Amino acid sequence: MAAAVIAAALLDPHTTTRKLGLDSGISQMSVVKILKQNNFHLYKMQILHMLNDDDADRRSDFCEWARDMCHKNPEWTRCIIFGDECLSSLKWKSQPAEFQASNK
Repeated sequence: MAAAVIAAALLDPHTTTRKLGLDSGISQMSVVKILKQNNFHLYKMQILHMLNDDDADRRSDFCEWARDMCHKNPEWTRCIIFGDECLSSLKWKSQPAEFQASNK
């Protein structure tokens, strides 16, 4: 059974574990376990951002700015707060409408 699931995943790496389970007659969790045990990771390709003509220039400008900041203050990177845009967006959308309206 595991060989059939792996073969199906190789034929269509963009398929879902749910579809693999339905096609092979086993549960989705069994498919997930089989794939995980064999180091397979299904993925769905998504274009999230489109590159623009001026992106290379802006990236170069940013790198120069970051280099200058490092020369001015080697500790400046400790002030950077990294976040997950997706999670922030989800949290924002989960707020009540009156909260959203008051914070725009």
